[in-house]
Amino acid sequence: MEENKYNIFVSYSRRDIDRVRLFVDDIHAKTNANCWVDWSGIEIGSQFTDIIIKALDKVDVLLFILSDNSMSSEFVKKEITYAMNTGKKIIPVVIDGGKLRGWFLFEFGQIDYIDIDDQLQYNKLIGNLSLWYGEKKKSDEINGHKFVDLGLPSGLKWATCNVGAAGPEYNGEFFAWGETESRKEFTDKSYSHFRGFMQGYTNLGNNIGASKYDAATKKWGGTWRLPTIDDFDELLNNCVWEMTVIDNRNGYKITGKTGNSIFLPVAGYRNGKTHYCEGKNGHYWSASPDNTHTGCAFYLYLTGENKRVSWGSRGYGRCIRPVADE
Repeated sequence: MEENKYNIFVSYSRRDIDRVRLFVDDIHAKTNANCWVDWSGIEIGSQFTDIIIKALDKVDVLLFILSDNSMSSEFVKKEITYAMNTGKKIIPVVIDGGKLRGWFLFEFGQIDYIDIDDQLQYNKLIGNLSLWYGEKKKSDEINGHKFVDLGLPSGLKWATCNVGAAGPEYNGEFFAWGETESRKEFTDKSYSHFRGFMQGYTNLGNNIGASKYDAATKKWGGTWRLPTIDDFDELLNNCVWEMTVIDNRNGYKITGKTGNSIFLPVAGYRNGKTHYCEGKNGHYWSASPDNTHTGCAFYLYLTGENKRVSWGSRGYGRCIRPVADE
């Protein structure tokens, strides 16, 4: 591919920018396709139409990010009409769980579309883009799971999503500390490392990372493991944290010195059969036990501007965001 040659024009509503950023980042990560996207808007005084036309003339494909927001945009409609009249391939990508509808269905009812939340359809799209433009080497993956280099002093790589999650903005699975299988109910009786009120809790050592008690290692393999409290401290002290919303899910965008970022949803926690604080608090297990309180372990606690390593019951269900030392 020629340097700076664009293959894909992304037509979208800026109201959907957070979801679209994740989508485009994934295309760049997995294929050699080069997307033209107006992230920041054309500067005042620029010939907006001329710039859009020039960008459209360079590409082979127009990806239409279809949502209620984009369906109400007259300029998006003009972009698609121009692309159609100049022979570009148009691929609608639905991001709000709907289907082709309205004026787009009227004009392009025979076009196949991609539901971004349907993993099979999404994989097909990525596969086609890889076939057309070439697949990138999976240098940003370990054992099939993507990581981000945040430029941390230790060189630690952070996973882009939680264990069991379909994408960065999803909660994923909940685990008791030291267990490698998720479940829906979390009690002392069901916690495998609780031996009863007389004997208390099993001592699993001072660091369960990369051990048989590590769900990240068990589920993902490779060099993936639970973060330690030092890993959490490094993330807190060396990155910019921003509360944000992606696809109606609250969380934190964490940006490192490389400019790369990860997203941690505030998924809450589970106790008994109840899911507490979803969308309000983040709870992420570490590999480190609290030796002062034998029934507790350390976790990353997130709420508003309060971000710290805290301790809590080992039997509660919390999420896991893996790390790797590659």
